Amino acid sequence: QAEPDDTVDERFVIVISDANFDRYGLSPQVFGKMLQSNENVQCFAMFIGSLGQQATHLQQNLPSGKGFVCLETTQIPKVLKTIFTSDVLH
Repeated sequence: QAEPDDTVDERFVIVISDANFDRYGLSPQVFGKMLQSNENVQCFAMFIGSLGQQATHLQQNLPSGKGFVCLETTQIPKVLKTIFTSDVLH
């Protein structure tokens, strides 16, 4: 549990996943709550693989601005820039 700390500007967690939540027994709703479980930490998910439309389905069912689909490695820097410059952080 991250506590407020004057020595830290921001805290980030970026989960990188293959989007195969069925295999792990995890629902988008539960995962979305996990991403928002600590107001002192900004959490995001980057889905780098997908069977069919799994990644898109997850992105659509997570809280707005918390999930990103990167099926090409060339998209990763752009997504990271979006995360780090997002209005969600402010």
